[in-house]
Amino acid sequence: MNPLRLLLLLLGVTLLGCSQQPSPPSTNARWALMPLTNHSQDEEAAARAEPLVAAQLHALGITHLQQMPATETEGSTPQLHQAHRQQQARQWQAQHPVDLLVTGEINQWTIDSQGVPRVELGLELIRQTDQAPLWQTAIAAAGRQGESLEQLAQRLITQAMASLPLSQ
Repeated sequence: MNPLRLLLLLLGVTLLGCSQQPSPPSTNARWALMPLTNHSQDEEAAARAEPLVAAQLHALGITHLQQMPATETEGSTPQLHQAHRQQQARQWQAQHPVDLLVTGEINQWTIDSQGVPRVELGLELIRQTDQAPLWQTAIAAAGRQGESLEQLAQRLITQAMASLPLSQ
């Protein structure tokens, strides 16, 4: 094969590979923070963590962030309340189209017997159109004795979201 043809073929394959790389999510896109799934023992963990995630998204320059309004399910168990929130979130999402979804789960949200907070959570950024995951992180840490769960969680969320690839 002619060396020039080989070079052009390699260049074409390289450029084709480059053109298929997805661009980083835009801060100007329409974002939605979905309810976090709570696997911790603290029934209020998701309700306490979601505003921290929203605040960090705003701090990163996300200008169009939507959140599902709070739902009340009086008299239900925590598991039923969480299932109801997730169902409501899917219905809300269908009525409020967005480009990107931030989801996640809380696995640990507790203060141990020595007063040390422990937080473990995962976050994921999903493209709405095809449900493709664009970014994921899992973070866990023990804080300092006397530190609040929210302080520890905010520090972890800030550190984790620093790796979120964004374009303006």
